[in-house]
Amino acid sequence: MKIIAVANQKGGVGKTTLCINLAAGLAEAGRKVLLIDLDPQASLTLATVGESSGQCIAEVIGGSLPGTLSMADIIRPLKPNLDLAPGGLSLSISEIGLITRLGRENILKKALNGLEGYDAVIIDCGPSLGLLVENALNAADGILIPTLPTPVDRRGVGIFLESLNAVRNELNPSLEILGLVVCQVVR
Repeated sequence: MKIIAVANQKGGVGKTTLCINLAAGLAEAGRKVLLIDLDPQASLTLATVGESSGQCIAEVIGGSLPGTLSMADIIRPLKPNLDLAPGGLSLSISEIGLITRLGRENILKKALNGLEGYDAVIIDCGPSLGLLVENALNAADGILIPTLPTPVDRRGVGIFLESLNAVRNELNPSLEILGLVVCQVVR
């Protein structure tokens, strides 16, 4: 199972759109894919299933206390070969609570350890460098960094790469940068 984080600390660069299209393409090619919405804004969940009133990834991660559900408990099928672990606003509360947890950077990684049957897991990260994104980067085999072709975004990618190097040095030395994806054409 290949785990890919789609992350950039800047918002509006196409993270969610990239996740949806990459997952849909892989699913159509016959790969079994799990999308994880790790963004408290839950744009991925809204785009795929609408307003989520059910259980979400926050109940798996927990907060100051461990979560009460497994990843398998919250997964929703979207279409053949494509499933979703929905996100929600409660992820904001989870992230605050994670500050006090031992091993807080390994929570998502542990939740994914028992998961079987997927060829790829694609994690949509929020626009931050907080503990949720840190969890995604620690659990991932690779990262895709979406960006826009502007000076502000170029500077943001530089800052993000510095933070990414710190994560690689301290938590996940095998994290591979799979690519920088320019998500918009300016003419």
